[in-house]
Amino acid sequence: MIWHDNGVRRCSNNRGKLAKLDLAKAKALDVGTWFSADFQGERMATLEEMLALIGELGLGLNLELKVNRGRDALALVDTALPMALRALPADRLIVSSFNQEALEAARRLESDAQRLRLGVLYEKPTRQWYQEAERFAAYSLHVDWRRLKEKRAREIKEAGYQLFCYTANDPVAFARLWPWGVDAVISDDPSLFEHHLPGSSHQRP
Repeated sequence: MIWHDNGVRRCSNNRGKLAKLDLAKAKALDVGTWFSADFQGERMATLEEMLALIGELGLGLNLELKVNRGRDALALVDTALPMALRALPADRLIVSSFNQEALEAARRLESDAQRLRLGVLYEKPTRQWYQEAERFAAYSLHVDWRRLKEKRAREIKEAGYQLFCYTANDPVAFARLWPWGVDAVISDDPSLFEHHLPGSSHQRP
């Protein structure tokens, strides 16, 4: 299932752990009304359903492998990654995770860094960020924008990695990071940044 939390209370009409629901019960949840009445009756998507929609719309995908406590990272990778690799070309897929076991398993499954782009997720890059990025033959580092320092950002870029920042919803506050070499912003509402991207002819102050 495509879901952010390990529980369902925040974004559905029920409560409890997602892992304790079978597919039918998960699909029965209303996962739209909490956000807006316009989305009442929206259902949780399976990975297969989401990949089909991504393909139909011609979008790219940053697929985060979320390994919650007590869950099997290898099983998650073995189930999800082959589906994603079959569904999307390499230039439209990034697979990311905080979990190093999941990243290791993903790289073992597809050793060619050109065919599988891996993103290493950090709240704040560790002192070993370069060794970890090399270990996974990473494509990108994904960092909490509020905890990123200019020195570290420039080091990441000088090492040749893509630098993505999450989760920013204030384009004005985020603007100071663009000169550091940030390549992309991850947002709950990307349209907020439409007129605030580097080089935009419509960039607002």
